[in-house]
Amino acid sequence: MKGVTRRGFFRGAVLGAAAASASGSARADASSTGVRSVVGTTFAGATCLSAERHLGAVALILEDEAGHRFQIDVLAAEEGGPESVATAGSLALFLANRGDGSTPSHEGHGAALLALAEWCDEAGLSAEGLLTWRARQRAHPRGAFLIA
Repeated sequence: MKGVTRRGFFRGAVLGAAAASASGSARADASSTGVRSVVGTTFAGATCLSAERHLGAVALILEDEAGHRFQIDVLAAEEGGPESVATAGSLALFLANRGDGSTPSHEGHGAALLALAEWCDEAGLSAEGLLTWRARQRAHPRGAFLIA
């Protein structure tokens, strides 16, 4: 697969399944770009347990069907910054796994992230009040970003 990045392949491989599997009846609200309103919603088999502001992002904790918890960070998108797993308008969504972009990710967790990104896009959420990935690193150089 010459010329295809791992993230590009991953995104393409699960996009269809993720888009078709978001469920729940969450509606956007005004708190922290509206992402907090997804608590209790299931995305590709993973249920959102919490969504809180954390060091310039909204950190969502989800639990998959096997009971494994994982974290998705929602930040402001930026040109030239690290490639997020998905974007939704002005938002960039990252799997928080202490990786550098080359750390293998659980496919189901990526599918949940893509389904969440689609939900954010459809809700028209903005990145107002959120930092970009690089701004977050500068503002919190010793930040403990992983809370899951």
